[in-house]
Formats: sequence, structure tokens, C-alpha cells
Amino acid sequence: MKTLLKLWLLVLAVYLFAMASVMFSIPPAPALLNLYLYVMDNRWETRGVVERVKSDLDIVPYRVLTRDAGGAPQAKGFRQIKLPGKAARRENPHVFLAPERKAKLTFLHGVFDFEGALHGAILLDETGQVSHRWLLPELADYPGKKRDGSLYPHGVLVDPDGSVTYIFDFGGTINKVDACGRKIWSRADGHDYNHVLSRADDGSIWTIDGQIRAFVRIDPDSGDVIGEIPMEKIVRANLDLGIFTTRFDHFETGPKALADPYHANDIEPLTAAMAAAFPMFRAGDLLISLRALNLIFVMDPDTARVKWYSQGETQLQHDPDFMPNGRIEVLDNHWFKPPSRILSLDPAGGPSQVVLDGASQDFFSPNRGKFEGSDGGRLVTSSKQGRVFELDANGRKVFEFVNTYDDKEGLRALISEAIVLPMDYFTDLPDCD
Repeated sequence: MKTLLKLWLLVLAVYLFAMASVMFSIPPAPALLNLYLYVMDNRWETRGVVERVKSDLDIVPYRVLTRDAGGAPQAKGFRQIKLPGKAARRENPHVFLAPERKAKLTFLHGVFDFEGALHGAILLDETGQVSHRWLLPELADYPGKKRDGSLYPHGVLVDPDGSVTYIFDFGGTINKVDACGRKIWSRADGHDYNHVLSRADDGSIWTIDGQIRAFVRIDPDSGDVIGEIPMEKIVRANLDLGIFTTRFDHFETGPKALADPYHANDIEPLTAAMAAAFPMFRAGDLLISLRALNLIFVMDPDTARVKWYSQGETQLQHDPDFMPNGRIEVLDNHWFKPPSRILSLDPAGGPSQVVLDGASQDFFSPNRGKFEGSDGGRLVTSSKQGRVFELDANGRKVFEFVNTYDDKEGLRALISEAIVLPMDYFTDLPDCD
């Protein structure tokens, strides 16, 4: 009997300690919880345990790779191009270039797995060959800094002097390097910069801070924060609109936000050069995308009042842009009903139009993705397919880049963003290798 009592008391003590450990985050509960999430998966983990282990040991960076899905680098017209300085474990990428494509430079930002840096950027010349490259790791240290293989490049600007400013999803820095990848500045100031870097007319940079749920303005010369617009201010300035509160609950005891109630993923200022096409707005107004709410809106940055919005026409969208024709185009990921597409919205009240149906290009990126206008057509970054393609004004494909990583295994490396540039964009790009 005494033995059973001792055993029962021991079990009770272990149980009570386990409960206290979980409730008050007493070791070993946090470590065991992390182990459980690592093995059993969570919403941010899309790889199997073996692939995650290989990625974290830097054997193969599976976390930033995707399985072959869309595009066909083996198709007629594709050719393999040399990627200078690539790691031996990856293959060279593939390019398709139509003869009728106008001469231009193409800047690509993403996962390239160079010797010395997993993340970076390359510049393709008018023939589709790599003419320059940048190694783009996180440069500043901070508590809890992740391995490169757990970071996703997402947000970049490239200047005529060859300098590059860049950020990461799940990172903690904003960085600027020169044309040869040498640090100009790097900031790790507690902000969770993510998704986008957008240039204002005065040269300042708009981005998103996920930690404080704010839109942040950055000094391009120092990386310092020079302005913030918290989401709370935007919500309070628009309480007469029912567009921001759909992911809140428990109103009887006070509103409580559900997890990630907004998921802001883009901000773009209306430039003075484009303002005449949008008489309902003024230069400096901000075009914003909130993925979790299927919401796109334009607001006054001073008052935070919403001037126009579209909600429910897109599914988990990315990258809305002001267009020269006075419309707003957006990459509609269409997560729940593939394929993805480019949708054109009319802030003057006209009907929306599908201007690029992804079915014709086997285009589906359930998350991420970018696009921009190019010579009357569109340049589309399908991030989750590891590819970029360009259609001309007649809808014909004139360019495609496939970031082939391991063709036999069907692996591609993620591409964050592609930008077309005029041939004379750069003042001077030195030979850095």
C-alpha cells in the first residue's frame, strides 16, 4: 500500500510540475514544445522532418526551395545560363528570351545559393546572361537571429549606383550594400521589416513592421526610422467603415484580435508623376494591401482616412500598383481557386477586369509574388514556382527565368522579385569578382 501511495504521489508531483511548466514556461516545457512543433509541423513549416533537418544542417536548403510547379525549362526555346559563383550543390538556371523582346536589363532578387551567401540578386543583360551579382545576407546581429535557410528575401530596391537595400520575412534587419556587396549600413533595431520596400518622391522608403503592426518610413541614407503609421491609428480613423474588424472577436468583453488580423503585405505611395491619372487622390497617398482581409485601400498618410477600398474581389492578394491608365492592378493569388491572375480595379467606380489569366501561363503562386508593367505588358514573379515570366502588350511570352536548383529532384529556388530596368539605368557597375 505504501509503495502504491508513493507511486501515486510521484505521478501527481510529475503531473503538477508538468502543468506548472506549461503554464509558466518553466523548462523543459518551452524546449519540448519547440521540439513538438519541429517534428509535428506547424503552419509555418511546410517541409517534412528529414528535409527540415537537412536544411538546418545546411546540406540542402529545402526551406527556401519549391517543387517543380509550372513552367517548363525543358521546353523549346529555353537554355541554361551560367550562374557565376554558385554553390556546387545547385544547377544553373534556365532562360527563355524571344527575339522580339526589347533590349532591357532584368534585376532578380531571391535565393541563388552562391558560395558565401544563400540569398542574393543577379542582373541579366539584354541577351539573358548574368552580367552582375550581389551577395545579400543579413548583416547585423540581433538576439534570436535565424539561419539564412530560415529567412525569405522579400523586399528590395536597387539604385543607379548599384547599391541595393533589402529585407527578409522572418528576419530582423534592413540592410544596404554597395555594388560589390560591401555594407553601407545595416539596422537591427527591433523592427520586423517585411514584404516590401517602396520609394517615395522624396527618396524615403516605405515598408511594413510586423512587430508593431505599422507602416514605417525609412531614411535611405542611414536606415533610421523617420515616421510611423500604426494600424491602430488607421482603424480608429475609419470606425465608420466595417473593413478592418472582421478578424476581431469577443466584442461583449472588449474586442480581441485573432492571430495575424491584418497581414499587411504591400504599401506604395502615389508619385507626383502618376497623380494626374488619379484625380480622386493626391500625390503621397498610400496604396495598401491587407492579405488577411482580402482588402486593398488608398489612404491619406496624414489623417489615415481611407479614400477608396476594394474588399473581397481578391483572395490573399499581393502587390497592388497604381497604373498609368488610372486603374489599380493587383496580383490576385487566388489561393482557394487556382490559377493566380492579375486583376485591374477602377477606383472611379468602373468594373474590374482580369488582365492576365494565369491558366494560359500555368501561373499559380499561393502566396508571395510580384508584378510590374513592362512596355505595355507585364513582368510577373511567381515566387512559389521559382520563376519569372514576361508577356508583351499582345499577351505573348517574350521572357522567362526558371531558377532551377535540382532538375532531377524537381527543385527550384524561390524568387522574390523581378524588376526591368532601362539599358542605361546604372551609372557604373564595377567588376567585383
